[in-house]
Amino acid sequence: MRVRFRVVKDVVVPIVDIGIRSLARLPFAFAKTAGWSLGLLLKSAYFIPASHLRNVSKDMAVLAGRNDPARLCFRTVDNLVRASLGFCQLSRNGAEAVADAMDFAPGSLEHCRRARDRYGAGILLVPHNAGAILAAAKFGREFPSVLLVKESKSLRRRRVIARYLDKLGPELVFVREADPKSIARALLDAFRKGKFVIGTTDLIRKRPDTVEVVVFGQRAWMPAWPARFARRRNVPLIPCYVRFTKNGRLRILCGEPYRVTDVTEATQRWVARLEENILAFPEDWPFMFEKRWARLLAAAAQAARGEPGTKRAGSVHKPGARHENSRTASQDA
Repeated sequence: MRVRFRVVKDVVVPIVDIGIRSLARLPFAFAKTAGWSLGLLLKSAYFIPASHLRNVSKDMAVLAGRNDPARLCFRTVDNLVRASLGFCQLSRNGAEAVADAMDFAPGSLEHCRRARDRYGAGILLVPHNAGAILAAAKFGREFPSVLLVKESKSLRRRRVIARYLDKLGPELVFVREADPKSIARALLDAFRKGKFVIGTTDLIRKRPDTVEVVVFGQRAWMPAWPARFARRRNVPLIPCYVRFTKNGRLRILCGEPYRVTDVTEATQRWVARLEENILAFPEDWPFMFEKRWARLLAAAAQAARGEPGTKRAGSVHKPGARHENSRTASQDA
């Protein structure tokens, strides 16, 4: 039986929302106990033979050069629990309390300030990390920001998510039902006013405004709008990643800002940085379980194992290896 991920989210998100709002009314110690108990229940799915959690975790472990897929899976669940508790804090105490529980990695805040001082703004590219949405509270406190939101098709789920987004601080721009011209005007207006634009761009689905890139040695299609707008307005792209530290604090990693001269190669540079961060901190990227990424990771892991009938595209990085970002058609800001 095939289960559609969107249908699952339509069912799960309202339930999680009820749980978060209920727990937010209780002492935080009780909320933590309940959250970690639910996490244990989710972890048990790993032990189901041929489960999706198990298969994807094994593939990611191969690519990251690790031999602990179970631990990788469990830590990913732990970080989802931490993010859920962060939303409890957001509901209970507001964005300031959430922002106080995170920090910027060394040099990251300086990268953003340099982009602001030189260009007036920039585009922050953030993948679907467990704590990505919560990080908007910290960005919003440091810089005037606009958060791009692709709202759900489900009206009920849309209302649930909007309830939390409204508390974060940055201005919200909803993009699913807006026409491209109005979105473009909103972005250009944000840049004119010196606001950073925060966008989630790790979707791999061929669309009219996507470009072909190589990620984990496999070909994929990624959104090109960040590079196009950055080139048009002469603002830099800033690749970001959000991870939980061992003590449970959120840490925001921002790479060096760079200007765009070629859309495809600038997008590939962002993808290279994304891959590097994922390999270093896979437990903070639960989007690996999304169906398209799961298929790509499976193909990449098969190629890494040297299984027959598999191949890699373009330049290839060894499993778990660190690598430099492409600089051929983009310039450091």
